[in-house]
Amino acid sequence: MVDQLKADYNIDVEWRPFYLRPDTPPEGMDLPDYIMKARANGADERLQSMAKMHGMDFNSPDRIYNTRIYQQMGYPALRR
Repeated sequence: MVDQLKADYNIDVEWRPFYLRPDTPPEGMDLPDYIMKARANGADERLQSMAKMHGMDFNSPDRIYNTRIYQQMGYPALRR
């Protein structure tokens, strides 16, 4: 999808990490109630449908993971 956008609009893409939930503990955490309620109301199905329309898969996680260490490991690769 990104390659298609680059071709269609002649743009450059720079990936930048950011923390959706910077307060996530190192061991991760259970999904909050509002996400569980949204899932019960069909949120995952809607997201899967939108992803499929754009040729992507959508996999809904079981937990919220702390990604800080992975982002820190990837940062040097962006600088190359």
